[in-house]
Parts: sequence; C-alpha cells; structure tokens
Amino acid sequence: MHVLIAALLGFLAALMVNRLADYLPARRYDQLARRSPFVSAQSLPLVPPLVPRAPLWQCFGFTRALAGKADKRAWRYLAVELALSAAFGLIAYTYGLYLPVSFFYIYAALFALIAVIDIEHRWILPSTLMALIACSALEWLLFGWRNVPQEMLRGALNGCLIGACLWLLGFAYGKLKKSLRGKAVGRTIFGLGDIWLLSACGVLIGGEYILFATLMMMLSGGVAALGAMLWRLARRGQRRRRRGALAIPYAPHILLGTAIWLYAPAAASSLLRSLIN
Repeated sequence: MHVLIAALLGFLAALMVNRLADYLPARRYDQLARRSPFVSAQSLPLVPPLVPRAPLWQCFGFTRALAGKADKRAWRYLAVELALSAAFGLIAYTYGLYLPVSFFYIYAALFALIAVIDIEHRWILPSTLMALIACSALEWLLFGWRNVPQEMLRGALNGCLIGACLWLLGFAYGKLKKSLRGKAVGRTIFGLGDIWLLSACGVLIGGEYILFATLMMMLSGGVAALGAMLWRLARRGQRRRRRGALAIPYAPHILLGTAIWLYAPAAASSLLRSLIN
C-alpha cells in the first residue's frame, strides 16, 4: 500500500517538476533578453505563469494523452510523470515512507528537473543547484545520518576539480580541432554548468563517492554519444552528418552516477569493485 501512495505522490510531484521546467528557462530567457541592447521590453513574449491558468487536467501529460491532445510537451509531461511515479514507488519499496528518508524523494524530483532543463535547453540553472545544496544541508541539520560537513565540503571541492579538468580537456579539444581543420567548436564537451553540478552532487554524496559518479557519467555518456552518432549517421547520412558538431547533455549522466550511489550504495560498491577488477 505504501508503494502505491508513494507512486501517487511521485505523479503529483511531476506536476511541479513540469511546471518549473517550463517556467525557469522561460524566465532565464527573459532575463537574458532584457539585458540585450538590441531587444525592446515591449517585444518580449510573456513569461508563462508558474501557477497554471488552464484547467488542471491539461497540466498532466497522462490526461492530455487520453483526451487526444498530446503534443511534444505533453509527451515530456507524461515521461516525467511515469519516471517519478516509478522512482517514488521504488524508493518506498526499498526504504519505506519514513521521515529520515523523505529527502530521497525530494532529490529524485530535483534530479528530474535538472535533467529535463539540460536536455531541452542545455542549461543547468543556478537556482536548481542551490536547491540541491540547500536540501543536502537541511538533511544534515535535521538528521545528520549520511554526511558530515567536512565530507560535504570535500565532495564540493573534488567535484569542482574533476569538472574543471574535464572542461579543460574539452577546451583543448576545441582548440586542437580548430587548428587542424580550421573549424571552431561552438559548444564544449563539458560546460561550466556541468562543473557546478558535479560540485553540488559532491556535496550530496561526499568526496570519495563523487569519483564513482564521474566514472558512471563517463561510461553512460560514452554509450549515449556513440548511440547518438550511429542514429544520426543512419538518419541523415554521412554528408549531412558532418555539417554540425554533436553535443549531448551531460547532466543526466552525472545525475545517474549520483543516484546509483545515493539510492543503492551496496550495489554501487559491488559495481565499482567489479570495474576495478
């Protein structure tokens, strides 16, 4: 019974995640446009309200799909609803609906929000990172059963250093490609937002375990990049494939490694030992 209750809570949490995934990037675009000297305030589109004005049933992808009014955004709504319902149910099945693990549900919703925004806009917003760090600190203040402040600080530093190294490698790759082919890389492999996300995840799981999250990010990111390249080659052909550089969002892969260690530390330890051996 508690699993079904948790799945229902996940379905309702998806409503907030989807609204924030629409509202936060729109507000960010509006802020950037207002700073531009070439854009007038009157020409800017209105930022959608955080609280929906449409009927409630239109705010869920599930009901919109049943009504035959599903568009691209509605399918994303439905995907988030299914993912969070399954995630909340699995957390409840593993840990139960107890107060000390209540933050596990909050982290799942934040992970979904960060991943959706990065996939759709290639942005990792500071507000979402601050929420993740604030929840980590609040969890320690209320319960203090996973990390100590020293380990949280160590995780932030390790995540920042690892992310900076990966960013420098991507920057060097862009310079090398420009010097060899005379073609600049418009987007680095690893962005500054990914650095801050690794640092925030380090606060969440600690300095030693952020190394595991980075390893999982590299493995899953490599598989995703290879799959995207093969898909693009099959869909568009060799000639059209060369017209643009391929860039995949790395936030979902960072969050995947973090989630594995956060929710299943025993399985993560076993996986890490098998990879090392």
